[in-house]
Amino acid sequence: MLGLHPLADGRCAAAVGLPFGALAAKTFAELVAAAARRGASSLQPWERHSALAIGLDLASARAFQREAAELGLVVREHDPRWRVSTCSGRPGCGSAWLATRPLAAEIARSGAADRSGVRRIHLAGCAKRCAAPRAADVQLVADAHGVEVELADGTRAHWPVAELVSRLLRAAEVAS
Repeated sequence: MLGLHPLADGRCAAAVGLPFGALAAKTFAELVAAAARRGASSLQPWERHSALAIGLDLASARAFQREAAELGLVVREHDPRWRVSTCSGRPGCGSAWLATRPLAAEIARSGAADRSGVRRIHLAGCAKRCAAPRAADVQLVADAHGVEVELADGTRAHWPVAELVSRLLRAAEVAS
């Protein structure tokens, strides 16, 4: 779904992903400017927290993707940030027990999903599980005492936040 998509008129659309489902306003403005510079007829929200620049010739679409990557957007499906989703977390949400986006970035950098074959990890700042995808293999839900880890098969554990990434890596080693 990320990448280039041919259109009926011979032009194409370029889909780029928002890391962890969000962009800072300044980055969004820079993305809009990049789409305009490359000749996109529109920039639209698209599936799974992505944006679609429509009406580009192939060279412009590739240049748009390079600019999007330089802005920190996800341009390849195999990018580990594309496998981790999260809610807004602290400080954006008063219900969240922790700052989810920095922790999601750490989880993505760790490669835990890649090593274990997990398709999707979702990190929720509280029990409401905002922004949770329908099909996450691993759900991480913060509470006052740490993070509850819930696997797709219903297996559950509770880990301290400070140990979350190292335990995910150990679990990935066991799974592989």
